[in-house]
Order: sequence, then structure tokens, then C-alpha cells
Amino acid sequence: MGSLSLWLVPLSAWAVDWRPVSPEELRQKTPKVEPNADAEVIFWDVKIEDRYAAGDFLMVLNHYLRAKIFTDRGKEKFSTVEIERFGKRRIGDIRGRTIKADGTIIDLKKDSIFERDIVKAKGFKARGV
Repeated sequence: MGSLSLWLVPLSAWAVDWRPVSPEELRQKTPKVEPNADAEVIFWDVKIEDRYAAGDFLMVLNHYLRAKIFTDRGKEKFSTVEIERFGKRRIGDIRGRTIKADGTIIDLKKDSIFERDIVKAKGFKARGV
């Protein structure tokens, strides 16, 4: 396995600044936190911004995370990421990429991102991308 998956999920027009991946991260073969984990988040940074736009106050969350995949089961489980959205919240400007163990980079294609209903119940609906 040894692939390194990176997801950048900015919720505003935030420039993509991919952080460098260290040779140690590329070579890592086993999890550091839980020995039997299929995958492990190396870091997850959240940037919170308060904005005033179009007569309304907005809270914008920018998520940047890096996860390391160790097994085929981890690859299967994390090859699709669901981001839940409730009510009037919006999700946008999603970027992602996978870095293989040999350093090859595969960017997430825009047509791989789509919105769908995750949960639908009487009077309640959760959507996601």
C-alpha cells in the first residue's frame, strides 16, 4: 500500500497551498497511533473565518487534512469521502490529491465530486458531497 491521500476542503476561495510531503511520510509503512489501523490522519488543520457579506454574517471553515493509507481495506474505506451538509450550509471549492509511495501525484478530478442525498427522513434531509 503506502499511498498518501491528501484532501483539502476549503469552504471559501482560499488558494490551494499544498504543503510538502516529507520523505519520512512517504516511507511510513505502519501507523504511529494505533498499530492495526488501516489509515491514519497525519494532521488536520481547521481555519475559521468570520465574514460579513451581502448583509449577512458568515462563518467560513477551511479544512486541510493529510491521511496515510496503510492497507487495501483503508484504501477502499477512504477512497470516497463524504462531507455532510445540513440546512442552508454550503460546501464548495473542494480540492484533493493522492500521492503514491513513489511520489506520483494524482489530482482529484472535478467530475469526481458530486452532491447527493445521504439521509432522507420525514421532514429531514441531509445532503453531502
